[in-house]
Amino acid sequence: MPPEGVQVCADGSWAARVRVEPLSSASFHEAHRVEAALPVTAGTHADGGCWMDNGVVRVMIDAAGRVAQVTDVTSGRRLFNDDSSGARLVLHLDQPAEYDAWDIDEPDARRPWTEIPAAERVDLVDAGPLVARVRCEHRVGATTLVHEVALTAQATRVDHHLVADWHQSEQRLAFVAPVRVGGTRASAGVQFGHVVRARHANTSWQAAHFEQLAHRYVHVGEAHFGAALLFVGPRGVDV
Repeated sequence: MPPEGVQVCADGSWAARVRVEPLSSASFHEAHRVEAALPVTAGTHADGGCWMDNGVVRVMIDAAGRVAQVTDVTSGRRLFNDDSSGARLVLHLDQPAEYDAWDIDEPDARRPWTEIPAAERVDLVDAGPLVARVRCEHRVGATTLVHEVALTAQATRVDHHLVADWHQSEQRLAFVAPVRVGGTRASAGVQFGHVVRARHANTSWQAAHFEQLAHRYVHVGEAHFGAALLFVGPRGVDV
């Protein structure tokens, strides 16, 4: 039996809020457990979509498996425009003139992407109180994609986990997040610190930034609001 205050997740893992002193470690059973002041709740919509809410962030996932909206509960500000399709997985052509599976040519990057088919299944697999998780299963030809979106209690971050059984040829997978955040520059992590790059193409060298390298994160922000994508290792981004 799991200890008190522990959530057993659908995949068999355990979730708990614990307090650990800075620069220290503790075993799971010895760590001091802390009750979540605002537990995460989740549910389903009649149209097949799902929602998750931890009192800080509200996430809406539609029946096609897209993250339709992310809302800052305190301010009520929405991350995506109401007329957008939200954050979703898309396919780009990958046919460089040289160095296949390595270079990304500007004509390929500028072509309209192809949205992957709607999810075959959208399931609420964990419903809180510490972790809520929605699993979306897509199929593109012989390729299968399992995209999980999770929200933990009191977190300001929405977690994504993707498992791909990839069988596509001359295509690359991208995650599109059309955030409604102003600002002319974006910050991207590098090996030591970060660099700031323009989000427009007023000059030829800015236009050449159609694909940029970012280590661990890329951030766009205004004076009192912003959004960031965090990832493990370096990624190519277009802001």
